[in-house]
Amino acid sequence: YANFAVNPTASNSQILQIGAIIFVILQIANVLRNVNNRIYQVTVQLEMRNKVLEQTFGSFLPNEMIQSIIEAPDEFGTKGDTKQIAVIQSDIRGFTELIMEMDAKDVIDMINHYLEAMTVVIGRFGGTIMEFVGDGIIAIFDQTKLGEKYADKAIMAAVEMQHCMQDINAWNENHKYPRFEMGIGINTGLAYVGYIGSKAKMKYDALGSTINM
Repeated sequence: YANFAVNPTASNSQILQIGAIIFVILQIANVLRNVNNRIYQVTVQLEMRNKVLEQTFGSFLPNEMIQSIIEAPDEFGTKGDTKQIAVIQSDIRGFTELIMEMDAKDVIDMINHYLEAMTVVIGRFGGTIMEFVGDGIIAIFDQTKLGEKYADKAIMAAVEMQHCMQDINAWNENHKYPRFEMGIGINTGLAYVGYIGSKAKMKYDALGSTINM
């Protein structure tokens, strides 16, 4: 009709040709719109899945492990690198003796408060907590991620952790819990950082003489 309005002398075949072209263009536009909608839906679903992964496992797995699952799920469990790191290992002196006479609920309450505070400090300086071993903490500071100041950041985190003990012990005293004294070891060197375990159970870990020392 548009062609006929512009060119009244056009033949029926010309009008039909133009109409067919317009029809095809509209069909292509419709297909593209449907594809675009589908891509949008898939993108939203992926974002929701990633958010659920982070929220569900964020309290149990290091961020590096979660990101590797999200970015390359097929390669999960196969990646590992030898990295230059600084490692912190801390523990509460005489913790076993301190808790022998305590109620289990109070022990959990007390240790969780302590670990929560230490987690915040380590994260502030860019460290990655590898695991909690009872009252012990193992955390690494990766040169690849933090740059040449990675060891300085580990030391600053350790100093801040000790400063934090004042608030922790004030909280313990307020709840009639025993006073803590914490020791920290720091080392730098090469370590294997990656996944170890089996198909049934796997963990993100750091291994090597740097960790053992």
